[in-house]
Amino acid sequence: MNPAGLATRSNAEYGKPDKLVDMIKQNLIAERIAVEHYRELVRYFGDKDPTTRIMLEKILAQEEEHATDMHDFLVAHEGTPFLKD
Repeated sequence: MNPAGLATRSNAEYGKPDKLVDMIKQNLIAERIAVEHYRELVRYFGDKDPTTRIMLEKILAQEEEHATDMHDFLVAHEGTPFLKD
């Protein structure tokens, strides 16, 4: 697992932001992509594999919390939401 190839396998795009707020915006977008990905996985496993679904639901909850944190940082900094829910 070569770390140099991680960006090519990612579902999100990563740039090189100059400002902290831009980094937070990129992180928020990546978190929301991850949330949607985990939602799709939860739907896929459904009742076919409840153990895996439950594990994914816990990860999904963490990703949703991360996205909320990033959103709250932006609102605190800029006063308005970056992305609509």
